[in-house]
Amino acid sequence: MRFARPAAVVLLALLLVSGAGAATRAQSPSIAAPKNLHGFLLRANEPSRDTFTRTPSFAWQPVAGASRYEFQLATSRTFASGALLARKTTRTPAVSLAMALPWITGTPYSLYARVRGLAPDGSPSPWSRLFGFNMRWTSLPTPLDGMPGLIRWTPVDGATAYQVWYLDPNKVFRTQTTVADEREYYTFHQDATWSGTVHWRIRAVRALYGVDGANNARNGLPETSYGPWSPVYTSTNTPFTHGTLAGVETISDSISTAAAPAAHHVMPAFAFSGDTGLDGTATELYRVYVATDRDCVNIVFRGAVVGSPAYAPRWNGTLGLPLTSGEELADRTKFLAAGAEGFTTMADNTPVTANEAVAPDAVDLGPISSGEDDSPSNGDTDGPPSPTRGPSKFAPATLAVDKANVGPPVDLWDTDWPTGRYYWTVVPVAVAVKAALSTTLGGTAAAGTSAITVAAGDQLTVGDVLTIGTGPAQETVTVVSAAGTSVTISPVLTNTHGAGASRTRISSCHRTRARPVASSPSARPASRRWRRAATRRSFPGSPRRASSPPRRARGLRSTARRSSPGSRRSPQARTRCNGARRAIRSSQQRRRSSPTARRRRSR
Repeated sequence: MRFARPAAVVLLALLLVSGAGAATRAQSPSIAAPKNLHGFLLRANEPSRDTFTRTPSFAWQPVAGASRYEFQLATSRTFASGALLARKTTRTPAVSLAMALPWITGTPYSLYARVRGLAPDGSPSPWSRLFGFNMRWTSLPTPLDGMPGLIRWTPVDGATAYQVWYLDPNKVFRTQTTVADEREYYTFHQDATWSGTVHWRIRAVRALYGVDGANNARNGLPETSYGPWSPVYTSTNTPFTHGTLAGVETISDSISTAAAPAAHHVMPAFAFSGDTGLDGTATELYRVYVATDRDCVNIVFRGAVVGSPAYAPRWNGTLGLPLTSGEELADRTKFLAAGAEGFTTMADNTPVTANEAVAPDAVDLGPISSGEDDSPSNGDTDGPPSPTRGPSKFAPATLAVDKANVGPPVDLWDTDWPTGRYYWTVVPVAVAVKAALSTTLGGTAAAGTSAITVAAGDQLTVGDVLTIGTGPAQETVTVVSAAGTSVTISPVLTNTHGAGASRTRISSCHRTRARPVASSPSARPASRRWRRAATRRSFPGSPRRASSPPRRARGLRSTARRSSPGSRRSPQARTRCNGARRAIRSSQQRRRSSPTARRRRSR
């Protein structure tokens, strides 16, 4: 018994020595650990720093004998599996990651990187020294001069969007560009008592992409990070200009006019003046269209209805337009809230939906592949090459993008400026009021149905707002289509209504329609056909910002021309559009065409 305990001790010592030897053999003694690991934004030899506004790339000194390098990024200096954000194998002493890191800081650091070399047989070198760093904004947005009806600010490096806070209506909305219109201040009240002075604040937003949601939750990374709110800024507007409706310029990080076209790096605002269309009628609402052709018939962007002399796209800013005369009177005494525009059409009754009102779910992002080994969980990258298969193959990593951080399609693909461009036009929007109509259901309408029979269905048109039933069961719907006595409505009925139940068309139902704008004074007679009326302008695209998510590209510019969407011109105003062009450049052009835009009518 006295000899049993020393024997066990000796055996344990042998086991410990054997384990240490195995650990020593796991690392290649001939390969040294990489040195001088650091982050950079533009050049690998730029001055060293430990705070970045955007996700940096990384570089280090080459290691003799290494055929590959393994790089890791984590939120913890221990690099535990739950803290690992990215793992990538590369053959060069530098790496970039297909992801956007949030603004996040620590004491002293919140993020850590390391790298090691791999010998041809797969044996690794020791890990390099840790490189710790933080992600943080370096500036706040500050005001820039702009046109009446909009605000403009300096961009913040690393921001993917901005939140604008209008203090007077106490409204916050989000935009991807560096301009915002003042639609709340002008719509249904264009006098200076409402729009003369605007108080606002702004902050930068940085959305996270490229890291899957489950990993975010484990690491505690925010889906979206924010900069601080700016101080209160005050902007003043000159009195609203009446007269012929005409385009003036597009404006964002640059200003593009008819005389001096310039490139935009982000989606611009569209500034115009006047309120009178080609038929001589003054209106107080307007809509911007963007097309891919100089005739403005192939529409690829539809702006929201606004009452301001400028339009800039937002993520969540369409105004809730009134459906009745009573609602309209009430709206003249308050700031309009965000909401649905209701049923809006062109002059030929073609329905129009603003790009801002298109839900992100309707935008098909599809899987976005980096084509590289960026995933933290894509298998072992340390295995040696196979004699028969060669080096290991790594599956392409998909780039995770949260649709909540994409928003509606409120920007445009870049075009090849100066040869490629978009053309824009602004049209007046009028309100169509219909008289009340009382009729009855021709048969029982069950709950959940969208098809009903109406005795006077031939007197209904698309967009009419109806009330069906009486008392607590009464409900309001909108006509989607009408053919004889057969009517399709939306939304579906909540209650069942029997044959003979009353059905009323609201007397002051409003429908917005495009109306023609004034024509160029130095124009020639135009051909007899339907054309999209308005001030038409072209504008060029621009390269996408490095900090932006890989989605629809942004960019624009401008130039001037005239025509009028969906409206027939009067003989007095039938002219051919002249004007300058504003261009927008981009490396790719997305085209959409309106089925009715090519329709022509002969008189």
